[in-house]
Amino acid sequence: MKTTPMLACLLGLMLAITAPLSVFAQSDKPKVKKAVAKKTVVKKVSSAFIPQSDEIKTLAEQFKGGKFHCEFNETLTIAPNKEHLGYLTLTHKKTVANMLPVPTNTGALRLEGKAAGLVWLQLPTKSMLMNSKIGQRLADDCHAAN
Repeated sequence: MKTTPMLACLLGLMLAITAPLSVFAQSDKPKVKKAVAKKTVVKKVSSAFIPQSDEIKTLAEQFKGGKFHCEFNETLTIAPNKEHLGYLTLTHKKTVANMLPVPTNTGALRLEGKAAGLVWLQLPTKSMLMNSKIGQRLADDCHAAN
């Protein structure tokens, strides 16, 4: 392949212009240090072993216990936890969770089982069970069995 002097001159000029720019761009890049992952051991404390205040124990007494019938033939039970005062045990399908009463401003009765990710809301007209980890209702329109 034959190159003309004009083409050779243009190629040389392009190399002369772009070569220093690429070197400048490489040296101007900030140096990023890679973070070294440190292993930290987190000791989880089960909420079942934390003593509760008198306010929480009083809240626990306000919950209606027993068996609940919900929409779509769902059932669940709520019973006082005999080992840990202030806690209630909620059983739904194969899940058994220690639930702690949480004060609310609305007057609704609320139980939270952080380990299982469950939230139980009890109202005078109906109640519901939600999974806070996935943001989904597990049981709705629950009423105490008579």
